[in-house]
Order: sequence, then C-alpha cells, then structure tokens
Amino acid sequence: MSHQNHREDGHGARRHWLEFMIVPSKFQFPSVPVGYVKRPRLDMKLQSIGRRRLTWIVAPPGSGKTTLVSGWMKQTALPVATIVLDEADNHLLRFWLHVIAAIHHAFPDMKDDLTNRFIELYMQQPGRALTDLSEACARLSQPIVIVLDDYHVIHMPDIHDMLSAWIRTMPDHVYLVVLSRTEAPLDVSKRSMNRIGWHDLAFTEAETRRFFRQTETGPLSADQLRYWQQQTEGWALGMRMLEATIRGGETADRTEPDESGLAAERQALTGERLMGMLLDQLPEETIRFLLRTSLPERIQAPLCSELTGHPEPERMFAFLGKETVFFHRLQDGDRIWYRYHPLIAQMLRNRLLREDPVMWQSLQWKTGRWLESNGYPMEAMEHYMAGSHYEDAGRLLERLFNQFILTEAWALRRFFEIIPEEMIQRRPKLYVSYLFFIVPEQPATRSFAQLEAIERQLTLQPGELPLEGRDYLLRVIVVMRAYVCMFQHDFDGLASYLELYLERGYPAHDEIFAYIDYSVHHYSRLRSFPGVLGRLREAQRCFEPIAKRWRDVRSYNAAYYAIGYAELLYEWNRLRDAKTYVTLARTVGDELQAAALFVPAAILQGLLAIGCNDRDNARRYVSEVRSRLNAKETAYWAPVLDAWDFKFQLLSGIDGAAAGEKYIAAHRTSTPHESSVTNTLLCMIVLARAKIAVGAYAEAHTLLKKLQKRCAEQQQLAEQIEVYILHAILYEKQGKHSLAARTLGKALLLSAADGYIRAYVGEGETVRRIVLHYRDLRQSYRLKERHVSLRYVNQILFAFEGQQLMPENADANEDNPLSKKEMQVLLGLSISNTNKEIAASMGISTGTVHTYVQRLFAKLNVNKRKDAVLQAYRKGWLKPQ
Repeated sequence: MSHQNHREDGHGARRHWLEFMIVPSKFQFPSVPVGYVKRPRLDMKLQSIGRRRLTWIVAPPGSGKTTLVSGWMKQTALPVATIVLDEADNHLLRFWLHVIAAIHHAFPDMKDDLTNRFIELYMQQPGRALTDLSEACARLSQPIVIVLDDYHVIHMPDIHDMLSAWIRTMPDHVYLVVLSRTEAPLDVSKRSMNRIGWHDLAFTEAETRRFFRQTETGPLSADQLRYWQQQTEGWALGMRMLEATIRGGETADRTEPDESGLAAERQALTGERLMGMLLDQLPEETIRFLLRTSLPERIQAPLCSELTGHPEPERMFAFLGKETVFFHRLQDGDRIWYRYHPLIAQMLRNRLLREDPVMWQSLQWKTGRWLESNGYPMEAMEHYMAGSHYEDAGRLLERLFNQFILTEAWALRRFFEIIPEEMIQRRPKLYVSYLFFIVPEQPATRSFAQLEAIERQLTLQPGELPLEGRDYLLRVIVVMRAYVCMFQHDFDGLASYLELYLERGYPAHDEIFAYIDYSVHHYSRLRSFPGVLGRLREAQRCFEPIAKRWRDVRSYNAAYYAIGYAELLYEWNRLRDAKTYVTLARTVGDELQAAALFVPAAILQGLLAIGCNDRDNARRYVSEVRSRLNAKETAYWAPVLDAWDFKFQLLSGIDGAAAGEKYIAAHRTSTPHESSVTNTLLCMIVLARAKIAVGAYAEAHTLLKKLQKRCAEQQQLAEQIEVYILHAILYEKQGKHSLAARTLGKALLLSAADGYIRAYVGEGETVRRIVLHYRDLRQSYRLKERHVSLRYVNQILFAFEGQQLMPENADANEDNPLSKKEMQVLLGLSISNTNKEIAASMGISTGTVHTYVQRLFAKLNVNKRKDAVLQAYRKGWLKPQ
C-alpha cells in the first residue's frame, strides 16, 4: 500500500472513529419534565452564567441539577452546547473532541475544520491544540454556553488541569456550566466562579407545596406536605419517586429524618426504599422489562426486543413514560433513544445483579452483540468486558486494533489491562497488538522472548490463521523487534532488523511502519528521533545504514531516514553527500504529498544553499513548500516556516533589525513551556535571535538562560549547542569578548565528541572571530580547557576559511576524485596530525603518507596542507569524524 493510500485510509479510519465514538445522543440534554416547578430564587443564581467564566453546580444525584439547567436553557437566547459525560471520557483527546463536537452542534453552520486540526495539534502539543480551540471560539458569531453534565465521572488529573487552564484563558464570551455529584479539583479563582450547591437545590417547604399541588396526588394537608418534605429533605428525585408511590396508593413508613442531612448513605437507602415501593406497584412484566433494559447507557426499541423478547417495546415505553421518574427520550437523527435516570438505572442494575447474576451476565453479552452488529463496537467492548466475555472482547479488539492504534490507543490499552493475559496469548494477532503497548515498559529481553514465542506459534501451528494473516503477523514481528531496539536506543539493532525486513522481500512502504510513528511532524529528524536528539554519533548508527540500504527505494520510510542522514552529513560539513540524500527525500515527499517529508527536506535545502553561498535562494525553498500546504498543514507548519524564514534572512545578511522587530511582534506572548518539543524550541531560539538582532540584549539574555535550562532538561544536544553559540554572539555584540569566548567554549565542550562543524560555520563572521579568540586564549594558557582538542577548533576554523573561499552559488554536488586512502590522509591533515601520526593510524609508512599528500596537492591544485583542507571543505568532500 502506498503512503498516499495509507494517508487516505488513516483519515477514513478517523472519520469512522468519529462516527461511533462521538455519539450524537450525548449532546441531547433532557427536556424539562412534566410537573417542573419553577423556582425564582435559583433562576436569579443562573442569571450570572453570562457574567462568570464558570458556573459550578455540585449536589448528590437526583437533586435536580439537570432539570434546573434544562429550565434555564428553555428561557435563554444564548446558544448552548451540552455534553453528558461518561467513564469512557477519561482521556484528554476524547474529552476535548466531545467539547468540540458539542460546539458544532450548537453552531451547525460553523465552517471550521476544528476537529481534525485539534487532533493533529494535540498529537504534537496539547497546550497548542487548546489555544487553537480558544481562537476558534473567539471567532464564533455569538456568545456560547458549554454545559458539562456528570463531570463527577472524570477522575483523570490531566483533564482537570487542562480544563482549569482553559477556563482561565478562554475567550470572554465563552461560559462554562459544570454539573457534578462531587467536588472536582478545578483550579479556578472564586471571583470567576458561581457556585450552586446541595443546600441551594434542596426544595424548601414552599417549593415542596407547589410541587405536590402540580401532581395528581390529590389534596394533601399541611402536616402531610411538611412530612414529605422532611422525609426527602428536599431531594428532587426522592420527591418524584414518593409522588409516584402516593398515586399508586402506597405510603412510606413514617421515620424520623436524619439530622445529619441527606448524606450519600442515607440517600442510597432512601432511594432503594422508594424504588422498592415504586416497583411493587408495577406489573411483573413491566418490572422484568425495566430490569432487562437497565444495562445499556441508552436503549432503543430493537435493542429492547433483543434483551426482553417483548414484541412491542414502544408500547411499554409509552406506558412507562407516564412515570417521568424513569427515563427521558432522545432524538438522534431518525433514531429514538431512551436513557434512564442514572440513579434509577444503577438501582435497577444492582437489583438484577443481586437477584439473577446469570441473567445479568447473559444480558451484557446480548447488549454487546447488538451494539457490535449495529456499528457501536467501542460500546460493545464495554459490555463484553463488564460481563467477562473476554473471548468476544478479544475478537473485537483484534478487529479494532489496526483502525484505532493511531487515534484511540488509550482505549485499547485500557481493554488490554482488563482482558486476562493468558487469553491474549492464545490469539497471536492480539498478543502482538498487546506487546505494542508494553514494549516501552519492560526489559528488551522479555519483549524479544515474547515475540519469539509468537513466531514459533505461528510457524508450528500455521493452520490457526489464514495464510495472508500469518504472513502479515510474521512481518509485524520483524518490525516489532526494530521497535524494541528503538526504545532501547539500540540503533545497530534497529538498522539490522529493518534491513532484515527488506531482505525477506517485504515492501519498504508497508503500512506496518506507521506504528513506529514515522510521520511525527518535527522539522528535524536529527533532533526528534528517540535516543538521538542531536547526538551525531548515535545518528550515524541510526540513519546511515538504513539510508544507504534504501537509497534506491522510493518510499516514505526511505525518505524519512534519508532526511536524518542528510542532516547528519550537513552538520559534518559533507555538503555534497547531504545534498544527494535530501534531494531523494524531497522528491519522494513531493510525490507522496507528505508534508512531514517535504517540509523538513526543504528546510535542509535552504541550509545547504547558504552553505554553498547561494544565499539568495535559501528562502525560496521555504516559500515553495508554504504554497503547497493545505489549510490544516499550514496551521501546523506556519510557526516552523516563519521561524526558518526569519533565520534565513539573518544568515543571508538581510536587514536583521527590521525582520527581528516583525518576528518579535508575532511572538510577543511566547514563553518556554514545560512540554516544549523540537518545533517549539526552534521558535523560542529564533525569538532569541530576533531579540539580539534588534539590540534587546537584556531580554535575549533572560530568554537564553531559560532555554539553556530547558534544553538541558530535555537532553536536546543540538539546541544546547545553538543556545550557547547565541549567548556567545550576544556577549560579543556587547563587547564582552573574553566572556563570549568562554561561553563558546561551553558549546565546544558539548559538540566536540560528535564533531559539529556547521553549527559554528553557519553563523558567519561573528562566530569565526569568537572561535579565533577562544583559540588565542587557549594557546596563551589564559583559558584552561582540557576536554576540547585544539585540533577540533582548527577544524572549525578550516571550515570557516573554506566557506569564505567558496564561490557564489557553488555546486556542492561536484564529484569527488579522491581515493579512500587519500581521503583518510586528508582527514588527518584536517585535524593537524603529522605524517607520523597519520601513518600510525593507517598502518602504513611515513613515506607512503608523503606520497599521498603529494597526490592530494596535485589533484587539488594546491601546495600547502592547509590549502588542501580548505579546498576539500569548499568542495564538500571532507568527512569529519
């Protein structure tokens, strides 16, 4: 399957996922029930919804929270987005996608690709996705109220933290109403919150009197009303249940009310007692119907027939509809759904489990089977799990895995934690899927042993799976071994298994590779690959063997590794070879229309243009790819391209002050963030460049200090080197030459082991002066630094001189006529080795080295060692090690 097809399948899977994971009925808020009692004192409290960021309504179940908001919604002219949350919403992405879907329900004409854009941004940096959501809400034509019902089911701290952050920063005309049974750790100031609690919601005696006057219970004396109010303590659901029992001719036992108030335990006892009284009035057929339909979160007529065998479930719903205490009706397109009151449903489920556990388990299976057959597989999984039907759960999970691993991995992981491991191990495909999640968390030896066991099972028992499925799993196992090596930072093993994959005749563009996250949208593979993070030696082990092996394979994966290898070659100043691999990556990226390939490739092409003194064309590459991006890609890549465009302006000698002012204006509020990744660090470092360019040295100094700490914490070597170099430039511009040299020494200390060259040469004349001053301080013993070789410093200075000698618009692709031995000798010359040292390292005589040096002079048309090295740098032939 081509990468383009894979991309399309991915978006198709996402659409399918949204179709049944974002359930429309969750956005249907219950209407005002029959017998609704209007309570002006609470209406006054709700008037502040449009004046406070958050309205927090917290009270026990059945207290009338939802009814109160329903009554307010009937009166308000504001658009209202409602969400009824459940346990499955305990995931950041799912939670926020429901918020977005609710907003779309409130504004059906909203033309904004907010959902897909949020998913893309969330995968990179959740905070940025939240900022984009706020900006989209700010563009709405009217104020909006977002209602989150049943927030008590949310127990994930990250959701509380992210929601708190959004409340503090959301636009002024967005208001949030949260309904919960319990308190939640939302970090919101009291000044921006309106709180309505249980004591506010509890019916007063006067409201209890109005409630019963509107019912069909008949006339009640003042003593009776006072008694019922004391019995329920103003509990709305309890009053409805009590009213239903009174109409049925039953009376509750007269007991003294608990002076401690309506505590959770007392409420549960009261509810169970009243529920028992209410059910005792109903026919046996109706009770059986209620119990058997209580397991699903929502029900409809065909599902009821499946669970009860009742021939006319609509007639039963019509009968039960008279008892408004049981459920409310929802419209989902042309489908009618019913949802029991949560507390009523729980009491029915408890009774069913207590009276007939075998029936309870059987109904879980029937519910799961019906939901799976009707296009609700994730809801079906919940019922299979609840009923311990793990074989069906495992079968369904196998089908869901490929479709959801790139979007809903969190849900699959939760299911894997529940299904017994021995059952997982009996299903090879499911077992491999399970290993995908646990590989990062366990020793590599255990992962390899498990993969070997699966491979042995597939080989010895080939009949359990179709031939195509068996071959697919054998391919997956090879890539999974590479996956294990990647997490262990074993780049030799990673390269070995990926090469083995090709040698077995498998396609290099297989979709399996997508599971190792090859389409991460970072501008630099060298800086973002796990375990590499700018370490050139590690990058060589990771990228070189794979890039060379796949050099002639035009696939997404070949281009992915080609970018990393080209970046490595560029940093080592091997411009000619870097150009070869980046051209491969760029052409494949263009063919596949993959921005994750052609954007990083174009950025590197711009750097190579500057490295070849073709400064006029550096920005052209950024402009080219910007014009090729669609709206969603532009939203993601714009900050990266803006940063590089400005950086290229500075490196090309364009008016830095004017460009710097413009860049700073666009990033006035930016600060380093705890979750910063490669692209965010890029933008912040470029912002520091801009501050230096405009002379804002104090601000630049503060920002660079923060960045040094951030880069060190995240172990981003390349960024650490760049930040120290910029700090040295800052000191140099302030006339603090010795401090500049000492600061540059910190960069050299970090970069020496990996042999960075372009990090210094690309910065131009200012850094060359600092390097010269650093060498002078070292040679005069005024600066003691034993860990940085002066040969490495001279190598950088050679590269500077080669850059100055290179003609304008030089072609870095000129063929290299030097033999392997001559290149080894040239390398020795570049680090100031003597003939004797070169001879010892190559295992040849000093006279032979002298002969090679003369050949070098002849081929390069020079007569000095230094000139030979400079000429090689100019042509991009030198290979620093």
